[in-house]
Amino acid sequence: MNSVIDMRNIQPGTPVISIICLSYNHDKYIRRCLDSILEQTVSVPIEIVVHDDASNDNSQAIIREYYARYPDKIVPVIETENKYSKGYDVIALAGERIQGKYVAYCECDDWWADKNKLEVQYRYMEEHPECSLCVHAVAEYNDEINRYVGTIGPANTARDYSVKEIIEGDGGMFGTNSMFHRANDFNMPSYYYGWGVGDYPRTIFLATRGYVHFDPAIMSVWRRFSSGSWSEKMRNVDYSVTIRRRVIEGLIELDNNTNGKYHDSISDRVSVFRLEILASTRDVELFQALRRSDLALPSKTRLVLECIAPVTVPILQRIRDFLKSVFCRQTIS
Repeated sequence: MNSVIDMRNIQPGTPVISIICLSYNHDKYIRRCLDSILEQTVSVPIEIVVHDDASNDNSQAIIREYYARYPDKIVPVIETENKYSKGYDVIALAGERIQGKYVAYCECDDWWADKNKLEVQYRYMEEHPECSLCVHAVAEYNDEINRYVGTIGPANTARDYSVKEIIEGDGGMFGTNSMFHRANDFNMPSYYYGWGVGDYPRTIFLATRGYVHFDPAIMSVWRRFSSGSWSEKMRNVDYSVTIRRRVIEGLIELDNNTNGKYHDSISDRVSVFRLEILASTRDVELFQALRRSDLALPSKTRLVLECIAPVTVPILQRIRDFLKSVFCRQTIS
């Protein structure tokens, strides 16, 4: 069980919740992000640590403007050179500035859609000290077609998740901007870093610290395919292959450092990532590997299409997103 900081040890006015916001060339989006956080109805003090990784647009000027307006809440961290390109973990850099008991996240091209989000998660964590991570459903917004195209979330009802389920979910189960956990659990062992992604290893780590609680309420929005976003970069074959290889390396290192405790789940995920690399690189070895795989037929079909007819993949994705946009719940302002 996690040790929980007694609220009586937090001085009046000291932030109880620290929100980490990562910015890089987000001047088109950052106001909506920061406004959605500042509009939160929450019973405890908050701070918003905005880390800008040497943007070359107007992002830094906007951050300074918000700091001038809200000096009691905005904590600007302005880099003069891009740290991500030099191999730094920018979340860890922002995390060096947090003071709160709890940590939440919202990248500056996303936003929160429920004014009670922080209060709901804060209350749950206060009442459930065994819970190490609280997450919720997230609306998915396609920035290219300016429409909502679905919901990120593994269930329609509230439930808890184990480490095994988190590993097998490959990081796509929960939106990063839904994560809420104790600051005591912010720093992770070294083998959780360097994966090329931040939310997947952090979710696994937090799951080992207690249990993960999922709330089906949609309380934030993930903007997909915004300029310079991870989702846009993953369209590039070389980038996506590099990321998948780094995740594989990270999972193998995790397996080695946990004495095989999650070996079967890790092996299953590594196998899937390797199949995805074969499909992305159009390697004919994919077909033999698929014969040996117990993947579901729709997943196998997707990988075959990506291998033999990669040009169809973005077309089918656009069709899928359009159809989902017609039928998804239009409940987010």
